[in-house]
Amino acid sequence: MTREKPVFILDVGSGSAFAFEAESPTEADKLTCEPWFTKALEAFCQSRLRTRTGLAPGRIRTATDAEAALYQDRATEFADASSHFLVAHLVKR
Repeated sequence: MTREKPVFILDVGSGSAFAFEAESPTEADKLTCEPWFTKALEAFCQSRLRTRTGLAPGRIRTATDAEAALYQDRATEFADASSHFLVAHLVKR
């Protein structure tokens, strides 16, 4: 049985959030500062949400149980791509 990593949320404007796994809050924060991470999310937001995220360090939080469950559902759905880093887009209602 594989231990699941904690799920973290990056809140962005327009009622959206991105969920991803990391070993710790420190690692989650570092990931969101990586150029490849910010570039990918900016491109996603501009093309699909028609907004800029204004990503900045310190916008990370631990996922709620419901958010973590949504992320795990997506992770299961894309399990065949497990060698990739999964970031799930969550829309808040």
